Amino acid sequence: MSDSDINTSVSPMNEFQELFEQLQREVRKLKTSNERLQKENESLREQMKNAKKLESDLFGNLSETERMSYKQQLGELIKRIDTHLEPQS
Repeated sequence: MSDSDINTSVSPMNEFQELFEQLQREVRKLKTSNERLQKENESLREQMKNAKKLESDLFGNLSETERMSYKQQLGELIKRIDTHLEPQS
């Protein structure tokens, strides 16, 4: 085996090693990012659960008649707001 054969056999190995290390760094970054996103998702799920509970507590104490009345009042209020927001010709 000549010197040129050894140099060419070492070079692909070095290149492979560099690529492998680069891949390992990327995998570590992705794992870190994944962990952060999982924590963020869990936090958002907890916030959504709390918001639903609050909504349930807020409207759960109302009778069906009261809910329908509030729904109608809100609909009327939205119509009035829309009327004021429409461009005047």
